[in-house]
Amino acid sequence: MEPARLVAVESHRGAGADAVHNLAHRGADVRVEAVGFEQWKPIPADLVVADPTRRGLGPVGVDRLAATGAELAVLVSCDAGSLGRDAALLVDRGYRLGSVTLVDLFPDTSHVEAVSVFVR
Repeated sequence: MEPARLVAVESHRGAGADAVHNLAHRGADVRVEAVGFEQWKPIPADLVVADPTRRGLGPVGVDRLAATGAELAVLVSCDAGSLGRDAALLVDRGYRLGSVTLVDLFPDTSHVEAVSVFVR
């Protein structure tokens, strides 16, 4: 099996270095572009996984995601309001919500992550 090709867009340099280390260890061909998602120039992709800050992707981020042409987009959200807005923007760009899984990463708090899968 060929190693996966992966481009990570990460504005935090330390997190980008961690991604390269962790994924390369698993045999992935990883490139990290150290810019904010809003400044990133999209490239063609089959799958996009986005884990934005609490404020979500917003219109510019959703435009960048859609410009990749990805048939599958996974959005990790920690804020219900930004998830709702981003979901509506993704639907406007031709995606449909396939599933949502709630993940309790912070037990005994009110914080829950929603992992949403969008399909084009």
